[in-house]
Amino acid sequence: MVGYFAIASIQVLPEGPLKERMLNPIEPLISAFGLRQRWNLFAPDLIRVNQYSTCLITFKDGSTMLYEWPRLEKKPVTERFSDQKVRRFVTEFLARPRNKDYWPGIARFFVAARENPGQKVEKFELIFNFAPVPGFKNYTTREALTDAYSRDTVFVYDVRDGQ
Repeated sequence: MVGYFAIASIQVLPEGPLKERMLNPIEPLISAFGLRQRWNLFAPDLIRVNQYSTCLITFKDGSTMLYEWPRLEKKPVTERFSDQKVRRFVTEFLARPRNKDYWPGIARFFVAARENPGQKVEKFELIFNFAPVPGFKNYTTREALTDAYSRDTVFVYDVRDGQ
């Protein structure tokens, strides 16, 4: 309980170097256990984009495979709970540029999981897709939001023989 309140207290500190120095070492723990405090739901800095993440895997024979992390709005209610932790980890931790040191490890994991003797991976691309959320003056329901997302390829991992 004391650990949770310590983490919550650090997260509500004003933005700056002290907060960043204190958060960086415990950020993986916060994401893994879903301990993030997101006060911007009610604050002046509201979330302004919807996002989801994908990976594009290119094989040496030229074929490609697209992997999409869970998108809860596309799943039945019964499946949403089990995928919530994965979605939060990807969108709230992995998608942040300050956590880019983890991207090569994620790439190596996907390469190892998708390769087989007859099909070698050549390239892995980590892609964050986003679409702006309209302001309050242009209120719309979630169902009416755009499916036109912009694509931002943030990391490319070229696989070399022997790696």
